[in-house]
Amino acid sequence: MTHSIPESNAVVIRTPAGTVVHTGDWKLDPEPVVGQVSDEEALRRVGDQGVLALVCDSTNVFESGTSGSEGDLLTALSEIVGRWPQRVAVTCFATNIARLETVARAAAANGRDVVLAGRSFRRITDAARETGYLGDVPAFIDEAECGYLPRDRVVVACTGSQGEPRAALSRIAAGDHPNVDLEAGDTVIFSSRVIPGNEVAIGRVQDALIRREINIITWRDALVHVSGHPARDELAAMYRLVRPSVCVPVHGELRHMAEHAQFARACQVPNAVVAENGAVLRLAPGEAEIPGHVPAGRLSLEGVRAVPMDGDLVRGRVRALYKWPCGCNSRPRRGRFARC
Repeated sequence: MTHSIPESNAVVIRTPAGTVVHTGDWKLDPEPVVGQVSDEEALRRVGDQGVLALVCDSTNVFESGTSGSEGDLLTALSEIVGRWPQRVAVTCFATNIARLETVARAAAANGRDVVLAGRSFRRITDAARETGYLGDVPAFIDEAECGYLPRDRVVVACTGSQGEPRAALSRIAAGDHPNVDLEAGDTVIFSSRVIPGNEVAIGRVQDALIRREINIITWRDALVHVSGHPARDELAAMYRLVRPSVCVPVHGELRHMAEHAQFARACQVPNAVVAENGAVLRLAPGEAEIPGHVPAGRLSLEGVRAVPMDGDLVRGRVRALYKWPCGCNSRPRRGRFARC
């Protein structure tokens, strides 16, 4: 399967009760830049043999059309990088080797070298080269050399697209990175989407950049990102290939999985079951259903025993540690001023 990381795979599980296909993370990209295209013929063969259930990625179920091709992104990024005369920085997920190669090609098309800023990038690129990827990409320049390069001849690939406080971009935005700096008129391209829950952190970084008169380009402004997950046309293509009896939506919040189940039924899938974390799902024999639940969620170590993070013990300790502005650790009653 094609994804934003190389060598992503679907899994076919054959059992006496029927065949289950788990897609993993995937998309249908005719030009993925790194890695192979999704093997649609293999999916069709599995579908011809009969599939009981398809466990399928739901991340982009609200997106119409297709997720877009990494190959199309190369043309757009090359044009955007060439548009700005000063230093350009691009931030994306460190594991997205295809995106890093796209950035490198866009930089080369504009006579620029690529500087890597962030330990995660260095680890990932070392692993990628050791396993045969990025073979046609020139060696990246270490961040310690960034200050010696002309500002119009460099693209800085940096970690921190989700606003991580100690990542390279956060430190650059705050002006305390030891090797990389940005000035007024420079440009930062956010080559990623916002993961739900990270909006505040990303906004904080973007505000810091704007405060220093640094230009910002996001996926809302131009084609600077394509997702590694399927949109609705790709999901429909998957159901045409595999033709399962049961859809099991995964990888998304509840609203994504519920929409995916409804979409699968519209694609002529007889049954779709939405199973949240902890649900026990029985696929066969008989109609697929959820007969029960098991404990699930985050655990905290209390001595030698594991206790739930949302349990009374942890909640009580959080309340004991929290202090209100008045110095009291008790929440005031509704409608009253905060006071002891």
